[in-house]
Amino acid sequence: MRAKTLYWIGRWGAIQSWSGSGIILGIAAAIHELGFSSIDWGLVTIGAVGVVLVHYVSHSLNDLTDYEVDARTNIEGTGRHKILLAGDVTKKELTWLSIGLIALVTAMAAYVGYRLPWALVFVAVGYFGMLGYNSKPLKLAYKPLNEIPVDIPVNMALVVGVAYVATSQIIGLAIVMGVIQTFMGMSMKVTYAAMDSGTDRSWGKVTSSVRFPQFPWSTVYPACGLFSVVAFLFLKIDPVLMVVPAALFALQTWYAMRIDWLRNDYLLKHGIVKKRNFFHPLVRGVPSPTTDTWEGTSHAMSKLLVKQLMVTIVNGVLLGAVLIALA
Repeated sequence: MRAKTLYWIGRWGAIQSWSGSGIILGIAAAIHELGFSSIDWGLVTIGAVGVVLVHYVSHSLNDLTDYEVDARTNIEGTGRHKILLAGDVTKKELTWLSIGLIALVTAMAAYVGYRLPWALVFVAVGYFGMLGYNSKPLKLAYKPLNEIPVDIPVNMALVVGVAYVATSQIIGLAIVMGVIQTFMGMSMKVTYAAMDSGTDRSWGKVTSSVRFPQFPWSTVYPACGLFSVVAFLFLKIDPVLMVVPAALFALQTWYAMRIDWLRNDYLLKHGIVKKRNFFHPLVRGVPSPTTDTWEGTSHAMSKLLVKQLMVTIVNGVLLGAVLIALA
């Protein structure tokens, strides 16, 4: 298997925005609360590498699960590269790679669990996300509202678990950072699903955007994130720590409204839904032919998804820097 193929499996933008940002926020919250000297850098490094590997192997499992659907999806038009479709790797090779990586992660988790037995609770949540989302019998990727049982516990466990492995303590601020990272991650995750909903509908992948097409899925989660920032202010969390997520959730919501506008306009044109989203008049400037076809619609959505992904990465880096600077 070529090194370039191993690179393509990673989808590194997604790893940076989810796992990377979560790791940064978990460690930064620990430093902010307990100081640099509290961090077990060796153990948290093992934990962080394990997190990245779980995310990495989730992508390979997802490629195996989605092969039939991906073959009929606008992959090239949305700027993605699928290694099975491109012939870079065989299903057998990808299966054995996945098994090997899961075995490696399990060995790392066993060591962390030997040092901190309660860390295995967070490991179990990560395994549930990896296997429950991609594999039978649950195969939650093919069910509506999968972001609730998968994305929420996985993101929360990531941030709180990293802080716990770093310090052997459950840190309250890490829970706050976990909520922020959860809604940031969900904001782009549902857009990934929405971007493929036009073809998913035809091939049995019933995501939230397929089952409830009239609902603005890309907008709801960053909006919830914005409300969570307000709630944390009422709970007396330092307002300075909320400046970055407040600004970036507002930007994330704006991008999401444009994404939902595109999908809703396509669905209206094709008679799949009957009503415009309530914010439809706020979003303008999209040429009408863009949403005549699903290829044009999904391509336009993919450009906004890249911006959402960058916002999530920037939030992790900037908010982490603020936490450490104010430690």
